[in-house]
Amino acid sequence: MNTSLSKQTCSHRFINQQSGKCLHCGYLKNSVEPSITEYESQINDDDDGDDGSLETEHYERLVLMLDEWKKNTMNRIELIYKSKLERLRDEFERQQAVRRRFRAEQNKVEIENNNSKIQLTNINFQLINSTFIDTEYTLMAASSETIFVHDGRTFKLFDKNLHPLVALDLTNSMRERSKVVDLCYITYLSSYLILYEQSLWIFEPGSNANLVTPIKRRGYLSLTTNTKDLFLLDIDGTIEQRSLISWTFLRRYTKQHLLNDYINDQLLSIRFHSIEYTILIAIIRTTNNRRCLMIYKHYGSNTFKFLDRILFPNMNIYTISSINIPHVWLLTTCEKQSFFFLDNKREYNQREQQQIWFEIDCDYRIKNVIEFGNTNQRSIILRTIKPSQLRLYHF
Repeated sequence: MNTSLSKQTCSHRFINQQSGKCLHCGYLKNSVEPSITEYESQINDDDDGDDGSLETEHYERLVLMLDEWKKNTMNRIELIYKSKLERLRDEFERQQAVRRRFRAEQNKVEIENNNSKIQLTNINFQLINSTFIDTEYTLMAASSETIFVHDGRTFKLFDKNLHPLVALDLTNSMRERSKVVDLCYITYLSSYLILYEQSLWIFEPGSNANLVTPIKRRGYLSLTTNTKDLFLLDIDGTIEQRSLISWTFLRRYTKQHLLNDYINDQLLSIRFHSIEYTILIAIIRTTNNRRCLMIYKHYGSNTFKFLDRILFPNMNIYTISSINIPHVWLLTTCEKQSFFFLDNKREYNQREQQQIWFEIDCDYRIKNVIEFGNTNQRSIILRTIKPSQLRLYHF
């Protein structure tokens, strides 16, 4: 049998690009790189253009891959653009709010500095109105127009004449049982903040209360604001700082940083002053179960500087709130009394402190007191027990 006749002729399709030899039969081509015509002839020699169809499929597949890459890239660019635009908008709104607050604060401080001494040395309380409330709970907060109280189950909103406006029950909205621990009013948001042990709610009068979803953990005790940021105290003695604009977490201050030499004491409540936004006072429970005050100055460099520790003889501090007079606070005691507390720095590392007790003609036991109204007409709201009342006074 003649094998040469049955042997197939090599088409020289597999050529070494460097040597020019056919990898199948060793045939040496004259040119290393085949011309377009030769390449086309090789393709045509195959079975009627199947290789051409494969090249078309490969091309179409590459086009689809490019289209997918373009789509994904544009989506990523869109996400980056939206993120940066939102940050830019938040920063612009924050700076605008800071400018507005700064102008308002300058005017307010000038008025307060001119009148504060006269008002504190010539105090005359005048009862304007009162109303009975259901329970002896003490939590309350106020704006310049409304008062917001908690009665153990529901929240009640009153107008400036102590007339009830609305009752708010969040019990059915809670996923798990949690105790209300603090309230405050945020002028920047025109809203009340309701702090539970495990969550934070925001309530703007005239609308529904909403859960602040970024803030959720166990063991909250107290909250306060310096008009720019929110500060949350937990049972571990840690203060968490968040932005009021976006609720973004900013930083955390540990119990070791805050108490230092008094590490075995317990932080119970915190309040920033409403005019001197860098001054914070905390109520502390000492190791012998006494309640005292610790005064701090907050710096933008992530620091609370300890200023003073005040232990009042024969009494324990129960609540503390700010008033729109420089260096002045409103305090109540566990003995159900109340007084103005003046804390004025005279010289370096020396502080002048004074107590001005309320001279109010009533036999009620005071459990909480906060300022209400504006600079044109100074008022305070007292929450009393036996009987349980809200009492509005001008002074």
